[in-house]
Amino acid sequence: MKQTVAQKALSKARRKKHHDEYAEALTAARDIVKEQAALLYEKFGRHSINYYFEEIMQCSQLTGQCKVTMWNAFIKKEVEHHNSVLPAGKRRHKACKLMPQICARWQEMDENQHTAETEVVIESIKECHEMKELSSHSVMLSTLVDANKTLEKVDRELTTLHSCTGIEFILLAVQGDTEHWNQPHIFNTAHAAEFFDSCLKTSLGTLAFHFEGYCVAGLAKTHVEEVLDLKKNLSEMILQKLHEWIVSLQSSYQPSMLFFSRARDSSITQADAEFRDWETSRFNAAMAQMSDNTNIDPSTNDMALLPGSQSSDLATEANGSSTLTPIPVDQPPPPAPQHRKWLAAELTGIFSASGGGVVVQKKACKERSDRDKKHGPRKGTRVATPTVASASPPNSAVSAESVDSAPGTVSLASPSS
Repeated sequence: MKQTVAQKALSKARRKKHHDEYAEALTAARDIVKEQAALLYEKFGRHSINYYFEEIMQCSQLTGQCKVTMWNAFIKKEVEHHNSVLPAGKRRHKACKLMPQICARWQEMDENQHTAETEVVIESIKECHEMKELSSHSVMLSTLVDANKTLEKVDRELTTLHSCTGIEFILLAVQGDTEHWNQPHIFNTAHAAEFFDSCLKTSLGTLAFHFEGYCVAGLAKTHVEEVLDLKKNLSEMILQKLHEWIVSLQSSYQPSMLFFSRARDSSITQADAEFRDWETSRFNAAMAQMSDNTNIDPSTNDMALLPGSQSSDLATEANGSSTLTPIPVDQPPPPAPQHRKWLAAELTGIFSASGGGVVVQKKACKERSDRDKKHGPRKGTRVATPTVASASPPNSAVSAESVDSAPGTVSLASPSS
């Protein structure tokens, strides 16, 4: 019968609810197993928690122990005999493939021959059963066997799929830690191996060993890289702690911080308004001074332009605006500008809070000891006057020693007779 849309939606909701409840129950069961493994680790402590977890989860695949019979012993003996003839490395025979030959030979023998052929084998099988009952369970050995058997099944399935569809495969299976005993397992098709050899210039075996080394030991790092990683983790932890502290502080003192922020904003706004008023008034005063500069004495012109100084002829309104006096048309042109003497405040650029200039006193220097004392002429500044040869006696000469040695002096000497 075909279901309606409402029935389908109800069935879907029922299946989803069942799936969610089963997943939650399965997670809870696994958590209980993990707790039991932790209890075993605390009580015994010889292995890791994961070891005890795997031992709890592992169970024997055999539902019961088979009874030892002569037929089973004869099959075991015949399979071992056929496999012993094979060369090393060749695939071993299975009992199912040798069953026709074993049955034919078993039917040819009588009861006494059956007993003689299987007596020793039955004793060895019984000893093996006793050993399994009394020996302790090896988790790593069972894990190794389970992994090998499972990988063999996977290889067979992939081989069948490749033969049917032509899909190429690469399968690498390695151990994840040093506790397990699995060797690297490689399954690949022909084209996959050729691709690695020709294009990547490496073999699958080398890649598998590198992969295993990375899974076991991780990425190799130098001492500098390890120190940098530690510094990075430490800085992230410090920043996280500071962020948490700031958040807690803001939540604890939020009203006070809000009050201070509002007070700061109001003070900044008030200071900006005062500065704009002062700048506007100063600009208006300067413009009024420029319009009335013909009626001001040039000697007082410097004081009128100082910051903070005001002229008596200026008419300033209450709101800070100034009234400009119109210039008559018949007024003579203003005199040429004169050289202005710069004051100390304008040279230094330092003004008080009211706008007036501040004179900076220069540091007094030490008075020289030879001040107001007269000095004679400097030595070595006289220039020698050359002597006429006819006016001097025949044997006279001007020696260089009689002339002061100074730059630019000339020494003349007559040749001796």
